[in-house]
Amino acid sequence: MVEIPNVLAARYASPSMVDIWSPRGKVVQERHLWLAVLRAQADLGLDVPADVIAAYEAVVDDVDLDSIAARERVTRHDVKARIEEFNALAGHEHVHKGMTSRDLTENVEQLQVRRALEHVRDRCVAALARLARLATEHSDLVIAGRSHNVAAQATTALTSDPTPSTSTSTTLPGSTGPTPAGVPVRTMSVGSRVMTCEM
Repeated sequence: MVEIPNVLAARYASPSMVDIWSPRGKVVQERHLWLAVLRAQADLGLDVPADVIAAYEAVVDDVDLDSIAARERVTRHDVKARIEEFNALAGHEHVHKGMTSRDLTENVEQLQVRRALEHVRDRCVAALARLARLATEHSDLVIAGRSHNVAAQATTALTSDPTPSTSTSTTLPGSTGPTPAGVPVRTMSVGSRVMTCEM
């Protein structure tokens, strides 16, 4: 089976995300759905021999995309080809009973979307946790802020709220008294501290 390389996936996606959306990953997820439906049908009283489910479970991960493609060239139907492949591996013909192709493909696509979003969620939580740790480690580091691609007022690393406010009387850092009357100063909130400078 010829696969067209996905440039974006090869460059930017994690191995876990690539696996979710890969042709092989899709086949495995389809098989898990078939098994879930088969178990439910057995619980509801459908005649499913005791060894059938175990036989299918044993070959869930045995995916031969070339064999499936060869079957599809004969059946002219992608889902039927994957059904026949799974049945041949397990030695039974019990999956997909009472289902349509859309029952299979649309539910699997929803599972793929959900698993992909769960993967993104986990990565976001990990990134936020790391940023929180870095913010704590460097909470006292004063750096030059950036605005419109140029240096702006001072701020602290990984903190916000650098909005300045104007006052007319304060004590400058290192000074022994208030600034002369009428000399405006700027007060800046930098993290948890307040910085002042003469305008």
